[in-house]
Amino acid sequence: MPDQQPDPRKEVLLAKAPFTKNFLDEKAMKADVSGWADKQKGLSAKVQEEVRTKTGNDWMRTIINPSLISANIHGIFNPELDVDEKVGVATGLFLMGWEIGKDNFNPLLTDIVAHFGKLKVFNPKLLGSNDDRGKIVDACIGLLRVGQYFKDLRPLNANLEPNSPTQIPDPFRKFIEEIDLSGI
Repeated sequence: MPDQQPDPRKEVLLAKAPFTKNFLDEKAMKADVSGWADKQKGLSAKVQEEVRTKTGNDWMRTIINPSLISANIHGIFNPELDVDEKVGVATGLFLMGWEIGKDNFNPLLTDIVAHFGKLKVFNPKLLGSNDDRGKIVDACIGLLRVGQYFKDLRPLNANLEPNSPTQIPDPFRKFIEEIDLSGI
């Protein structure tokens, strides 16, 4: 429907999510794929720095890898993708969820899933029935929500003393230190 007006909810979300907006810009991608990719890398680096600042340096290992394993178990990825490409898809969805934050991403969900679909990242065997396509959508929603969840968490080092040598608090150590052993 060419005369359809753009959804204002999408515009509001995309205004605060430049990584997501650039990812969905098919015109820019088709016009100059290397320029589009360079811009995407720069935008990705900015969001990744926010993630790193809030969650620590191990965020890829501790957040993305478990999400990637879950997506692999459900078989959503095209089997022709290598591991790095799968990590890229999972990371991209996570970063989009991070950018969108607490807002409802539903106005963009179809566009995000469709764009990844055009890039042929999904398992072709899951593109047949509605139930199978639902697995793809559910996995994408899960990865977007993981990004939203971690953005909303307090920083991992929020409870530390200003000059603490420990990067991340050790909850077990805190538990041990608070045990009253005087009656034993």
